[in-house]
Amino acid sequence: MKIINQIEIKEILGLDEDDLIERSQNLSELSWDSLAMVMLQTHIDEKYDIQIDPDNLPDLKTIGCLDDYINSFK
Repeated sequence: MKIINQIEIKEILGLDEDDLIERSQNLSELSWDSLAMVMLQTHIDEKYDIQIDPDNLPDLKTIGCLDDYINSFK
């Protein structure tokens, strides 16, 4: 299955454009930390004008979960 928000996810995680990511990849193997969570909140706020309380962020485990979460705002 294709990653729909690949550019946004790489930006949120601070990855390079040419880094390869897969839906099944564990976020804990990448740069998923409090800064990445803030980047996710900022992305959703700027793109969809929706503010998310950090306490309400789901427990995202994989790139696929993060992709689906971003997609849920479209």
